[in-house]
Amino acid sequence: MPNKRPRLSNNSNAHALSFCHICKRKNHSADECRFKPTALNQEQYSKRGESNSKPTCTFCQKLGHTYDQCFKRDRSLTSNINHIEGTKLAPLTIRIGVKTLRAVFDSGAECSVIRESVAAALPGQRVQTANYLRGIGRFPVLSLTSLLTICVIDDISVEIQFYVLADCEMSTDILVGMNLIKGTNLSVIVTSSKTKLVHQGLINHITTNSPIFGKLDCDLSDPEEIKQLRILLNKYEHLFIRGYPKTRVNTGMLEIRLKNPDKYVERRPYRLSPVEREKVRTIVNELLKHNIIRESKSPYSSPIILVKKKNGDDRLCVDFRELNANTLRDHYPLPLISDQIDQLANGLYFTTFDMAAGFHQIPISESSIEKTAFVTPDGLYEYLTMPFGLSNACAVYQRCINRALFSLLGSAAQVYVDDVLSKSADFTQGLINIERILIALHKAGFSINADKCSFFKRSIEYLGNVVSNGQIRPSPKKVEALVKAPVPNTAKKVRQFNGLAGYFRKFIPDFSRIMMPLYELTKQGAKWEWNDRHEEAQEAPIELYTDASSLGFGAVLVQIINKRQHAIAFMSIRTTDTESRYHSYELETLAVVRAIKHFRQYLYGWKFKIITDCNALKASKHKKDLLPRIHRWWAFLQNYDFEVEYRKGNRLQHADFFSRNPSSCEVNIMTRDLDWLKVEQRRDETLRRLMDSFNNGNPVDGYLLENEVLKRIVRDPIFGQQICVVVPRSFQWSIINSFHTALKHPGWEKTLHKIKESYWFDKMSTLVRRFVDNCIVCRTSKGTSGAVQAQLHPIQKPTTAFQVIHMDITGKLGTTDAQQYVVVTVDAFSKYVLFYYATDKSPHSTLAALKRTIHLFGTPLQIIVDGGREFLGEFKTYCQQLGIDIHDISPGISRANGQVERIIATLKNALIMIKNYETEQWHTALEELQLAMNCTAHRLCDSTDGGKAPRILLNDGNTMPVLGLGTFLGFDENGQKEVKENEVELPVLWALNSGYRLIDTAAMYQNEEQIGRGLKKSSVPRENVFIVTKLRVNEQRHVMDSLKASLARLNMSYVDLYLIHFPVAYKPDFSGFDVVDYLDTWKSMEEVKRLGLAKSIGISKFNISQIDRLLANCEIKPAVLQVEVNLNLAEKKLLERAKKDNIAVMAYSPFGSLFSKSDIPPPPRKDNPVLVQIANKYGKTTPQIVLRYLIQYGVIPIPKSVHKERVEENINVFDFELTPEEMKKLAEFNKDYRVVWPSFSQDHPYYPFERKDVSDTDLFKMGKRLNE
Repeated sequence: MPNKRPRLSNNSNAHALSFCHICKRKNHSADECRFKPTALNQEQYSKRGESNSKPTCTFCQKLGHTYDQCFKRDRSLTSNINHIEGTKLAPLTIRIGVKTLRAVFDSGAECSVIRESVAAALPGQRVQTANYLRGIGRFPVLSLTSLLTICVIDDISVEIQFYVLADCEMSTDILVGMNLIKGTNLSVIVTSSKTKLVHQGLINHITTNSPIFGKLDCDLSDPEEIKQLRILLNKYEHLFIRGYPKTRVNTGMLEIRLKNPDKYVERRPYRLSPVEREKVRTIVNELLKHNIIRESKSPYSSPIILVKKKNGDDRLCVDFRELNANTLRDHYPLPLISDQIDQLANGLYFTTFDMAAGFHQIPISESSIEKTAFVTPDGLYEYLTMPFGLSNACAVYQRCINRALFSLLGSAAQVYVDDVLSKSADFTQGLINIERILIALHKAGFSINADKCSFFKRSIEYLGNVVSNGQIRPSPKKVEALVKAPVPNTAKKVRQFNGLAGYFRKFIPDFSRIMMPLYELTKQGAKWEWNDRHEEAQEAPIELYTDASSLGFGAVLVQIINKRQHAIAFMSIRTTDTESRYHSYELETLAVVRAIKHFRQYLYGWKFKIITDCNALKASKHKKDLLPRIHRWWAFLQNYDFEVEYRKGNRLQHADFFSRNPSSCEVNIMTRDLDWLKVEQRRDETLRRLMDSFNNGNPVDGYLLENEVLKRIVRDPIFGQQICVVVPRSFQWSIINSFHTALKHPGWEKTLHKIKESYWFDKMSTLVRRFVDNCIVCRTSKGTSGAVQAQLHPIQKPTTAFQVIHMDITGKLGTTDAQQYVVVTVDAFSKYVLFYYATDKSPHSTLAALKRTIHLFGTPLQIIVDGGREFLGEFKTYCQQLGIDIHDISPGISRANGQVERIIATLKNALIMIKNYETEQWHTALEELQLAMNCTAHRLCDSTDGGKAPRILLNDGNTMPVLGLGTFLGFDENGQKEVKENEVELPVLWALNSGYRLIDTAAMYQNEEQIGRGLKKSSVPRENVFIVTKLRVNEQRHVMDSLKASLARLNMSYVDLYLIHFPVAYKPDFSGFDVVDYLDTWKSMEEVKRLGLAKSIGISKFNISQIDRLLANCEIKPAVLQVEVNLNLAEKKLLERAKKDNIAVMAYSPFGSLFSKSDIPPPPRKDNPVLVQIANKYGKTTPQIVLRYLIQYGVIPIPKSVHKERVEENINVFDFELTPEEMKKLAEFNKDYRVVWPSFSQDHPYYPFERKDVSDTDLFKMGKRLNE
């Protein structure tokens, strides 16, 4: 009889019916009970009696019970593990290390397993990972450790991976499965008495469930997408490994070519301590085992040292300095960092692969192997695969991987040495890209490190930059040194900081204005200037500036592009107590080591220059007799290709700044203004009381007192949370005047926008508007906007910058200069403005301006011009050659090119003011005027969430779009609503894709789940969408629970706005009214805001008296009031009351009776002549005119529709503006007529509207239906 394989005892049907009389528990019989006395248990109990001690459980580590008796195993993943029973199998003798062991071989097992107690005494590589082993039984066996070791069977050495199991799970010490011969040319011959290992093959039966990936590092949330990703990764599972690679790359190899072939490296081994020597033996044996090295008889011998890894382990490093010095350089290029970053800007998902074991996948040519030989105290060895530390290693690796992925570079993959990155705009494309990359890497023989891969990440950190959602910004880690720099307290340190901060100019809006106070601080004393000319730097691809002091290490990494320095990152690290006592030469060397480690991803594989003010550092590069620690540092540096250049310390002030200022504190750019602020704030009685309160230990909410200066904590929609200086009353007009004048007298909104970036004072909007409206310069210099012209058909707004531009040229400005004209260019998308001088009004002048625009921003698709002769001739020919569409506006209707016409009007007004009130020449001021216009906010560009609707600032600091999508589709006459599948989900998806960023719903609408699904299916991030929901009218006593239920249905962790749906409350079962004071409800609303479940809170259908009562008793004011507002119902008094406390008003039923087929509601209808006339003028529909009216009226309409074209139409109302006359005409439709009249609630004491003797839908019926 052939031996049977171990069976896993598990009969689920029997367990379900059985009851154990020993432990009184179900699902097993007494024979199967683990509390049944066994020989093992009796032995343990006997020992307990002898020693009078309690046993220790090996599962939970607690005293008083054994592993078999542990109840916690019932709640763990191992609770259903089946036991391997001890049926006899084919015997097998194995030698592992110095031990000879008995094992059994199972031809039906795919994997090999070993007892934990046996594995503990064996050598090999251990990996902590969870693996499930499945057999014939129902439940898996859990293994938490695997052991990879060399076994000798029948004089054949073979590497076997064992899964380590608890002793109680196995009846034999070792069970060997078919992984013994998998992937080899070996076979096993099994007889009844023995097992023989020979050179042929066999089969398997027991399977393992040990996926190479446990929890995927990805940002996908759709289970179906995650499933598809796992299927793909499992398909190519053989590519992903842990540890050393078993394959070699076939796209190239390392060849070491020498400058002088007759020069050999002949070095003796460095002296090592006994402990270090033993560590070297272990590492060498590991490298020999994985065929990375072999014993050598080479004439070359480079010494080795041990270097500590981050995890504390030792790494063997070969000192290849002499070999590298004699090696001809391989000049294969590495990608430019800036190009790599720029290519990521349009990606939504990012996937990264890290090649396994670095360079050890690259083979070495046979003629070059002997040159890699290294000597240890115990022998001479040479590399078979490319080691670290060779000068050409990075170039060779880059060539190999570029060849492997050549057809995918730029489209599906980007490569920087051993990092492979793939971007995609959606999941499907990303999955295709991943498979194409895996196929290419497989063909080339590459292996991938499974532990360092990320899939479908929305945000990644790559080469010192964070890329997310189309935005590129510096990595917080790389700029931390600059952010935490101390406040400069001398002119010299101010200059140092100014130079450093200048590298971030491209990331910081209004950089020059922000830095102006610091620039002015450097004007005292001797004039100082720091730029490329004074640095006199030689052109180099990368420069690393380092410096050290007893306080710390500093470094600045710079890349040279087009002969200009571009800072990539900064480093500032404090020295330890021991390091602070090093000699200056040692500190300077260590500074270089620390800097290179800090900037490894930039420097590895690049030739770069180290700039230092320590001349001894340069000389030590070729010294042989060095201190041990400096020797280790230089051994590390051999992995990099660099040269050392000495410069005087006064030319390294930027690195010197970081080394001598490693402390952490914020930089205050307002140092120069603090003196007068301290004095004037003390003179202001109100501010003095606030400051005294801080000094007495009673801080005031929303304020800070820093360095005796009072500041306000402001939450701004654009700049986020800011700390702004509080301006005393006596200086408010001066601040407004300073900004308004410096910006060349813009409108009040742009002036206010700039002031709010730095300062705060009460009633800012009112004061700024009053000042600008009464500015004598503006009133005497600015012209009027002109009369309303003919009907227009708006041009569709482009989706990207400089896709469509507007151009025009001014008339003769009447100056004495030769340049008497200005060509004006305006980007239709971003409203960015460009001014160019011109000597005449000709095609030559406009063409020169166009070429300069194209050189800066690329070729536009369309140019809108007025058809003048200056846009004909060579201008028109040039556009035809580039495929640019020229759109000529209708003659005599300049307003059709209104964007550029408005800029020209502003330009002329500003030039008149400059001529009349300033001494500056107009052509000099033109550049300043362009800067001023471009660094102020445009009214139509306020949305930062990718939507079309601008946002307004709520009274709690949050922002809200001014138009949204309503989702209430009504109930029938019985108060019932059958919510159809996708009835709301599709409109939400259409809306988000069309540019909506406000979605309104309520628990009573029964559609919150569809809202959540619609948002999830869209590509719009959750944080960019403003979600409104409302408290159920029958749950006003349970606000928290009601909101949590809504969040669960929405599949969200918070809502942006939560409203009390109605001041009227009902009993939970809708059996009648429930008199709940809305003040009590509001207290619970305040709590959900404090907990962050709702960012803002508000009310719906409240009247004026109820608002007054609420405001008199609340701690947090409502941010929003939602009521009915339309052409028939103006609610003027209610809106004025809301405005008094800065409460935003949302308008439901915004169309009123516009679509009514009844004669009862008052006009207008959608075909009303007044509406039609206005709609034709702007090329819009009558519903769009109504929505535009409501927005200009000051409310936030939330129109609803289930038709895609209507949803898309309703959002396109921000490219025109109604005139005051048109607004007045539309306001005449107001008849105080209410469309939504909930008279069924008028018997409730908190009913908000006037009561009428009418019958209406019974809400009790509706509520009971909703409760079912």
